[in-house]
Amino acid sequence: MPQLNYIVKMTKVAEIAKAAGVSFGTVFTYFNSKEELYEAAILEPLEEIKPYFIEIEERFTGEPLEIIKKMIDCHVQLFATRSEYLRLIQQVLARPERFPKLFKELDDFVKLFIDCIYPVIEAGQRLGYFYEESPSLIT
Repeated sequence: MPQLNYIVKMTKVAEIAKAAGVSFGTVFTYFNSKEELYEAAILEPLEEIKPYFIEIEERFTGEPLEIIKKMIDCHVQLFATRSEYLRLIQQVLARPERFPKLFKELDDFVKLFIDCIYPVIEAGQRLGYFYEESPSLIT
C-alpha cells in the first residue's frame, strides 16, 4: 500500500466523490479539505469501536482470563471486518509527525483502553492467571 501521505496528497477529490457515489460539491458540503475528510475517516469509526474497548466488564463476563480471551476474539473480528480502517490507523501511528492531531486521538484512546483493562488484569494476577508485572505492561 502506498504511503498514506502520498494518498492524501495525490488522491483527487473527484475520485473520492466518484467512489462514494456523490458529486464533487457534495464532498465539500461536509468537509473543508481532503485532510478534514481523512480525519473523519479515522475519528468517526474510532467512536464506533470505542465501546468494544472501554466497556470491557459490561460486554465480557466471566473469570479474568475468559474476559481477556473473549475481548481479544472480539477485537480480532472487529478489525478483520475493517482492514482498510486498520491500515489507516497503522499509517497514523507510524507517522505521528505527519498526523499529530490524529496520533494524539489514537494515543489517548490507547491510554483509555489501558485504564479500562487494568482492573481485569489485576484480578487475573490475584487469581494467578497472569504473571506478576505491571498491569499496564501486560495490557
